[in-house]
Amino acid sequence: MVDLAIIGGGPAGLSAAVYAKRAGLSTILFEKMFFGGQMVNSHNIENYPGYASISGIDLTAKFTEAVEDVEKRMEEIMAVDFSNKILFTARERIQARSILIATGAKPRLLGVEGEERLSGMGVSYCATCDGAFFRNRTVCVVGGGNTALDDALYLSKFAKEIYLIHRRDAFRADELTVNKVKAEPLIHLVLDTEVQRLDGKDSLENVLVRNKKTGEEHAIQADGIFIAVGNIPQTEFLNGKIDLTPEGYIKTDESLQTSMEGVFAAGDVREKELRQIVTAAGDGAVAVDSIRKYLQST
Repeated sequence: MVDLAIIGGGPAGLSAAVYAKRAGLSTILFEKMFFGGQMVNSHNIENYPGYASISGIDLTAKFTEAVEDVEKRMEEIMAVDFSNKILFTARERIQARSILIATGAKPRLLGVEGEERLSGMGVSYCATCDGAFFRNRTVCVVGGGNTALDDALYLSKFAKEIYLIHRRDAFRADELTVNKVKAEPLIHLVLDTEVQRLDGKDSLENVLVRNKKTGEEHAIQADGIFIAVGNIPQTEFLNGKIDLTPEGYIKTDESLQTSMEGVFAAGDVREKELRQIVTAAGDGAVAVDSIRKYLQST
């Protein structure tokens, strides 16, 4: 029996482990792949307080240094029993007095040739993280929702031109944002069009697209592409045992408690507006403060 079991070793889970240690809570931190989460994939992070610029790997090292004496296990949680606060891995069961879910979300991929190979080398899923690296360069944005259009507007502060690629002829974004995009001379709309392939040797060079109505293909020369076709919250293992949004994100109250008593959620896996390293870390702190109060009352 431990006071707290944390599922997920990204910024939210690692931050929670720091605060749990300071609160004197016996804690186990589970991570199925590698610590740092999506943070590890960022070559340069320039929007985390205290660092003008730091790589995702180095920032992860800073996070993990702070939790060296917290028990950490590289194991996947296969199933959960929230009523009894029991977690199941492939080889054991762990009982805790409270649980924090910090499994994050992963970007939805386009699934085209060259995407994974060029990830981090011109292919990005976060305009606010990487946009400044493309100052005075040509970039593409893929998507038709508010995130994609906001990304295009944000990138207009840096890039010399932006190609906004959308598979339909109308956007899902709100009218105000659509009008802003249409009024921005640096943004070129490429509608009824899908990305077919991403080309480049050491970094992105060309984006091959195909018009869905005419079948015509052509290449857009670009230094970067920002893919904003949604995220996939990593909540599959929950099997509907707590309340989720239609998109699969965990619903929480202001204390970050889920629909199950004693079960909390933090970071990108929960329903929230802004998903950044700093907000995930903040969630971890808030969640542990709530967990501490919960444990005192039980």
